Amino acid sequence: MRWRRACAHLYRGLTIAAALALALALALALALALDAAANTSLLPHPDGSTGELVDATVQPPLPAWNDEVDFTALRLAYARRRDYDARCEGSPGDEFMPTLEARRFTEAAAVAERWLQRCPVDARVHQWAASAYYRAGMQAPFKLHARWHEGLVNSILAGVDGLTPATPWRLISVMEAFIALQHLKLTRVQHAIIEGEHPIDRIEVRDEAGAVSMRYFDARWQLRRLRGLTGGTAGSASQ
Repeated sequence: MRWRRACAHLYRGLTIAAALALALALALALALALDAAANTSLLPHPDGSTGELVDATVQPPLPAWNDEVDFTALRLAYARRRDYDARCEGSPGDEFMPTLEARRFTEAAAVAERWLQRCPVDARVHQWAASAYYRAGMQAPFKLHARWHEGLVNSILAGVDGLTPATPWRLISVMEAFIALQHLKLTRVQHAIIEGEHPIDRIEVRDEAGAVSMRYFDARWQLRRLRGLTGGTAGSASQ
């Protein structure tokens, strides 16, 4: 039941995530315009290095679900791709959820698996796949996708606390902010972009007890891809 409830809760929240994505996209568009006017340099990778975005013709890594995986390295490999949005933005939920609710669990799992073949770093769809396999009584694939979901979420939250602009969680997409807040049982109240050399997304959140606080996310990957796809500086630097 825990996986079923979590899966349904995450899907219902996608409308909130869509609103968050729109607001952040508008803020990033503004940041892009300001950056173009200022002719600032390419944003570095979170590890401090710089480099070109990876062309869509380059085959992406696709580990087997039972492989040992460096989830952070895998997320960054996809974050650098010019075709990240084409691969990973959106959702198979409109096909997955009706199939799951119709109790066609193996078919629902297959829907999730098809999506994950193009975007294996989507933690929410690993959770959906785990839920479908669990309800189908298929323990082995359930455990594999539960492990991937946990590994990807832990990678988002690793190493920093997200409580200050100096210690933001590092996103590769807007959806990861929503996934992190869901995992922490926090509800988004409102958000804003903190302007600077590296834009930081500040989200006001409310916990289950009603207490309000702030969480901070590093949104540079969204901006890097936006720059690269619009002819900005993101495609001009060398390793």
